[in-house]
Amino acid sequence: MSSTEYLPITLVKEYYWCPLKAYYRLTIWRTRPTESMETGKQLQGMHRARIIELLEKHHAIRETLWEHPVTSKRLGLAGRVDLVAITTKETIIVLDMKLAPTTRKKLLTRDKHTAAQLAAYTVAAEETLRKPLETAYIYTIENQELVELKITPMLRRLVEHAATQLHRINQGHQPAPTPSRRKCATCEYNTICPHRR
Repeated sequence: MSSTEYLPITLVKEYYWCPLKAYYRLTIWRTRPTESMETGKQLQGMHRARIIELLEKHHAIRETLWEHPVTSKRLGLAGRVDLVAITTKETIIVLDMKLAPTTRKKLLTRDKHTAAQLAAYTVAAEETLRKPLETAYIYTIENQELVELKITPMLRRLVEHAATQLHRINQGHQPAPTPSRRKCATCEYNTICPHRR
């Protein structure tokens, strides 16, 4: 697979937020960085020491790779993960930073889109670095805490499903919208989407 065929891992999150959002991003226009994305990038450097402090309470870290490029040739996905930490056991810890707080329970229900993105980064990091996963975390900037997420076979299947559907979308297939119309109010495509009520 050539590099031009890789789709951004961030689209996995968009797909599980609303498949049409991923469709519009791929077929109509690429979104500009949102305010929260820009704020997150600015804050990331300020939180690195805190993240390492929290990780070292539970893990023996040998190396930290910030903003590390990861690719899954198998799934045709690529991106930059906020942090991959390599432990002294030669396992990896994958970490994605988010502004808003969350919990493990929310990651598996309301914030499933965020969990799927973290799982996608994990799959790509394992493939890129050829090391097994130790664990994965969301670091919430607002609360300055780690939320651990076990990357289960179910989450891995969600990533595989999203990758398959995203490649179909990239070839022109239009998916059904999310059944949750509350999401439409904050979508940057709500002025053109015919499914908004």
